[in-house]
Amino acid sequence: MSDGGSERGMSPQCSGSPQDSNTEPEELVDDNSDNNWKDVSGKATPPSRKQVAQKQIPRLGDSNDDGDLPDVAGVSTWLERNPGKHAIPPRDRPKCVIGPEQRRTLYDRAKGKKNRKAALYAEIAELNKKRNKKLPVLAKKHGFKLKLVSMHRAKLHYLSKSLNKGRYLCFTVDSCPDSNIQDFCQGNDSTYTNSKLRADLLAHRAKRVKGARMTNKGVAQSAGYTMRHLVSEIDNLYERSGMHGFAIFSKGHIQDLTEPYMMQSAGSLDFFHEVLRLDPLDVIAKFEQWCCAREKGFTGVDTLGSMRAEVTKMIKTGLVFASRRQKCAMNYERYIKAVVLGYGCELVSWPKTVNFVSPTNISNIDDMTALRDALKDGTCRWKSINEEERKKWRAEYERQVEESLAV
Repeated sequence: MSDGGSERGMSPQCSGSPQDSNTEPEELVDDNSDNNWKDVSGKATPPSRKQVAQKQIPRLGDSNDDGDLPDVAGVSTWLERNPGKHAIPPRDRPKCVIGPEQRRTLYDRAKGKKNRKAALYAEIAELNKKRNKKLPVLAKKHGFKLKLVSMHRAKLHYLSKSLNKGRYLCFTVDSCPDSNIQDFCQGNDSTYTNSKLRADLLAHRAKRVKGARMTNKGVAQSAGYTMRHLVSEIDNLYERSGMHGFAIFSKGHIQDLTEPYMMQSAGSLDFFHEVLRLDPLDVIAKFEQWCCAREKGFTGVDTLGSMRAEVTKMIKTGLVFASRRQKCAMNYERYIKAVVLGYGCELVSWPKTVNFVSPTNISNIDDMTALRDALKDGTCRWKSINEEERKKWRAEYERQVEESLAV
């Protein structure tokens, strides 16, 4: 009686003695092949047999680490191919033996934390309108900490903005002791609360990150700093993991002073010479010319028909992306039932001056232009709804059905 491994790839024996377990496994050839011919007497010859490799096919996930590759000849890591590089040693994670009592304790602790999280999120949903005032109380009640802007930094920002307004030489941090920060904020302007101070600091940070630079020189300096940081990150990525790559950047207007940038790692720009048969300098020159020549948001002659087709396509594409369904259709007459409740998404910030109808029924070119601009800049967009919003939409739909406004 042979084991399961020796039966793999073998046909069942109908008659005769069982095969020896030491023999090589064999496989029958298909009866329809050309090798199965009959002799002169008409008797069929026995089917031919061919040898099958006994080596087991390696499978992923054989080891304890799900990310390990199978031990296959020819497969190596980036570190093994570069023995001269310094390796980052893995963390020592000794095997921890957990007994039944400790396992139950950990299970109860995780279950209790899950219940506390569920209770926390439920109360936050109920008090959504007063969340800014109730969040500290709930966090302390359920044993969580809030991630907020430091009040020290918020007060320091307010102090710097107030003292340095209109000054050419600004005060430094050393000239403003910490003891005077709170006194200044409370004494000069009592209307400023902690939430307002934090909101001002967050708005200032957002302006610093995404705000436009005032001069072309400032734009060039910001671009140069960012490019140097990207070059360092691309080179370090190659050193750590061996990944190749390149990137191309160009200015967007002819009057900008920024120079085009092309960065690479490990000679990746040779791809243009060896595969595309192009000079990288020609590629970046054409890319810069294309960026400066094209007009943003212009797709040709703006007619009512062209804008209607463009708006219809943007609405349909956004609906497919938001609903995650390839086969979906926009329905303006039964919008709540077919789209909001059916697909679980809604179209928010529709222009107030434009009636919510199909673009086919919009005959005013000004309304069509406003709708197209709102869709392009992201003001009017698709958004997925949660369970609370779904309940509100369902109640609104039932109300319209009762009033014979919807079917």
